[in-house]
Amino acid sequence: MAEIERFSNSQRTIEVLLKNLDLDEKDFGQLYFIEIAPGVTTGNHYHKNKDEWLIPLQGDIKIILEDIATRKREELVISSRDIDKKIRIPPNTAHATINESDKPTLLMEYSTKPFDSNNEDKIFYKVQ
Repeated sequence: MAEIERFSNSQRTIEVLLKNLDLDEKDFGQLYFIEIAPGVTTGNHYHKNKDEWLIPLQGDIKIILEDIATRKREELVISSRDIDKKIRIPPNTAHATINESDKPTLLMEYSTKPFDSNNEDKIFYKVQ
């Protein structure tokens, strides 16, 4: 998990969510929102060729990460109260996101590669 830069004065606060220096690739990919319904698990896959970054916007979400080579697992719970945090999911890291609450959660996600239905970089891998 990495810190989000914050610049503030008496008039406004700016939070730099992601910049090209954070990325291994300097080309822009895709930025989008994900809403996850209560009790739902999403993901259970990994990517070979892209990074994903998650930033919580609403609610609490559990994220399970597993390195597919070493099988090392990590479980994180992030909350919209952690708006100053972002989570990087590198290539070959399986991941699942779980909304264990009774309300929808909302994440902002950045992917280093845009979605391409003709060349989808998503490999099923049961994490949760």
